[in-house]
Amino acid sequence: MPITPLKQVQCIRPKREPFDFKEWDSQVIDNTDELRKKINQFNLIGKVIKDIRLSSLVYNFRPDSIEETVYCKTEGYPEKLHHYVSEFEHIDDYFPIPLSLEMDDPVLIQFTDGTQFEILTFFENSFVITLNKLPWNVKGKVGIENINGSILLEEYMGAKIMNAEVISHYDNECGEIIDAISLTCHQEENKFSIVFSESYTYMFMQFFDTFDKEVLHCPFLQIKRSMYADETISS
Repeated sequence: MPITPLKQVQCIRPKREPFDFKEWDSQVIDNTDELRKKINQFNLIGKVIKDIRLSSLVYNFRPDSIEETVYCKTEGYPEKLHHYVSEFEHIDDYFPIPLSLEMDDPVLIQFTDGTQFEILTFFENSFVITLNKLPWNVKGKVGIENINGSILLEEYMGAKIMNAEVISHYDNECGEIIDAISLTCHQEENKFSIVFSESYTYMFMQFFDTFDKEVLHCPFLQIKRSMYADETISS
């Protein structure tokens, strides 16, 4: 059961640029046809992912939230062992953590052609999506960024977007309602989807296996590698 001390693998926090989000936030789209038209105009299909920035605090990747995830996934263990293995400093390096990220600031996806896709949802059934409008090193407006997306998601760099779609459902009174935005990607023989959705004013960014529709996982060590060294965590 390998356990690498956090301080041995944490990354250095880069400098971030303050940004006035007032105009950017005003570009909220809550109409399905309008959102679908805009995402089609971005011509994302065929673009290759070069890098991914998480400008937000990833709430469920804080130490207490990770402990809760591991505790739930080890249900059935004897009580003492159950508490022990789910304590942050005792979690196995290879324990699989779901790639389901809870945030409230934009995600930026940089492509090899030099363009950049930016996305956020903070109101139910609506999104802000833009192209090349935010600085790559933009500082989030709400919380302090705690996870380096370039490291956490390095496995997915080089994937090509094969489809970009708005997922919706119909309501008898309101008509077509926005549920999520999905980017279907291929990387050699791997096929996965990055799905952005809203829940209680937070945005979820989830990675799904295209075939079985299950959420993908990453080893806990990868999360520790992506945590900034100035985080106040004992190890």
